[in-house]
Amino acid sequence: MSVECRLLQKHLIEIPTQVPEFGAKVLPIISLVWKAKEIVKNVIKLMEEEDLSEEQQLEILQNCDYESGTSTSLP
Repeated sequence: MSVECRLLQKHLIEIPTQVPEFGAKVLPIISLVWKAKEIVKNVIKLMEEEDLSEEQQLEILQNCDYESGTSTSLP
């Protein structure tokens, strides 16, 4: 089985150094990191699932919609 990863660069994210900007700019960063962690966790769980064929794994990954927070669960 081969695994492919695609990374996209959208824009540079910086941690603000000024206190008034901190809350508005750090929360989106924390949210992005949390989403990335969930994606990696789900992919690892899927790859460890022995009862699924490679085609089933691919179908599950293709049906994930991480932008909306929904994904197809494992059978």
